[in-house]
Amino acid sequence: MKTSSVDVILFDLGGVLIELAGVEKMLEWSKGLAGTDDLWRRWLQSHAVRAFETGRIGTDEFAVRLIEEFGVPVAPAEFLHAFDGWPRALYPGAKELLAELAPHFELASVSNTNEMHWQRFTGEWTLDQSFHHNFPSHRVGKLKPDAEY
Repeated sequence: MKTSSVDVILFDLGGVLIELAGVEKMLEWSKGLAGTDDLWRRWLQSHAVRAFETGRIGTDEFAVRLIEEFGVPVAPAEFLHAFDGWPRALYPGAKELLAELAPHFELASVSNTNEMHWQRFTGEWTLDQSFHHNFPSHRVGKLKPDAEY
C-alpha cells in the first residue's frame, strides 16, 4: 500500500546538493556590481551565461564573452581555471540522502549548468547516477527560471 502521494522528487543541484563558490571572486573582479543580488540578476540575464548554460557555445567562447560582458580583468584561461572550481563540493550527506530516497521515489535533477561543470558532477562525483533522470540546462537547452524550462 502506497503511503505517500509523492511519486517524483525534483532536486536542483547548485546550492541544494552542491556547495557553490565563486560569488566573492566575481564581485572582486566585477567592480560595477552592487552586491550578490546584482551579480545573480546579471548572471541570469547574461548573454554569455545563457548561451553557455544552454549548450549553444563552448567553454572558450563563453570565457571571452563573459569577460567582456562583466569587465573581468583576467585572461580567459585564468577565468576558466577559477570557474571550474565554483561547484566546490557535494554537501555532506547528499549522496546518502539520494540513496535513501531512490528506492521509494523517482528522483530527477534539474540544474542550470554547463558542459564543464557537468563533467565534474558526473565524473568526479558520479552524481548523475544517484538520479533516475537528469535535466541539465546545457543538454535541455533551457534555463531556470524561464517558463519554457
